[in-house]
Amino acid sequence: MKEITCCFLLLLLSSFAMGQSQNPLQGIEEQIHQAQDQSFAEQADKLAPLLGKLEGMEPSEWLDYWKAYAAYQGAIYLMVIKDQEGALAYLDKGLAILEPIDKPTDEEYALMGSLYSLSITFKPGEAIGLSAKARKSFNKALKKNSDNLRALLGIGRSDYYKPKQYGGGKEAEAFLLKALAAPDQYSSHPNAPTWGRDDAYYYLAAFYQREDRRDDAKLYCHKGLKEFPTHHLLAELLAKL
Repeated sequence: MKEITCCFLLLLLSSFAMGQSQNPLQGIEEQIHQAQDQSFAEQADKLAPLLGKLEGMEPSEWLDYWKAYAAYQGAIYLMVIKDQEGALAYLDKGLAILEPIDKPTDEEYALMGSLYSLSITFKPGEAIGLSAKARKSFNKALKKNSDNLRALLGIGRSDYYKPKQYGGGKEAEAFLLKALAAPDQYSSHPNAPTWGRDDAYYYLAAFYQREDRRDDAKLYCHKGLKEFPTHHLLAELLAKL
């Protein structure tokens, strides 16, 4: 009986190892998010070694996407700790990965738009051009897939940050509601991204709070925290309402 159990365990371990070797990107989205959480907890950039690991992998489907996404999350971390030069370097790296792609997917276009959009923070003098590039990328993503959650989020988030004197605030609600109505992903590929829904809740609630629609803001804070109970920005926003 012990021999049978041992053989069974060895078979399971062998199958797991084979799956990992066939899909080296398995669980990469969660790894990137954990690396960012660890960066904030330890006040040290944990995205850099993960990105280095990805850059050392053999080319495969979705590899460029996740390299660029790791750079995007690295930029967010460095932006928060006020390392503007390092954050911009991450954004430039992410764009250098995605821009040369001959025929980007809707997800690559959506991520490209997010990289352009965040770049405005560090290049305010190029805001008009970068904003146009971001919107063009989001629109291309939606042309390929009108229900791409991350492209819808990108447009809504960009409009949320756009100053009212330049027309900001007119699209945020509609696009963020569309993002929340969209599925996390359409692709059946195991490495396809699923991120974004938590931020859609946050920016929609923040928009309502800014517009003095407190009941709506509370509603979407509660809805968001029900799905994402550890989302600290939603929790902080709710505490202010």
